Amino acid sequence: MKNRLIAVDDDPAILELIEIALEDTNFEIISATNGKEALDLYLKDPSLVILSDLKMPEIDGKELMQKVFESGYKPVFIMLTSETDVNNVIELFKLGIHDYIIEPFNDLEYLVTFMIHILH
Repeated sequence: MKNRLIAVDDDPAILELIEIALEDTNFEIISATNGKEALDLYLKDPSLVILSDLKMPEIDGKELMQKVFESGYKPVFIMLTSETDVNNVIELFKLGIHDYIIEPFNDLEYLVTFMIHILH
């Protein structure tokens, strides 16, 4: 049985990269193009992992994480971000992210290794 992962990004190219990188792993990838769509998908069928872009219109990654946690669930939450301010990253950890990946990422092997590691 595959682990379910919701990938959230408003950039379709990033979602495609995630799907390609993780297609031969033990993840069933469910893609969402915004935070509201991801929240709806999650609440209908909670996932083990959420991999979300931080900066998105309407509901951003931080707000998505807070809404998921407020619903009583605590999935592995990994943030994709171009954020380089250490204080902002520390705030995300205090709010509950498990880890983050700096964008842009071009090394698909890194993403696969990272995702496999995070679940072990």
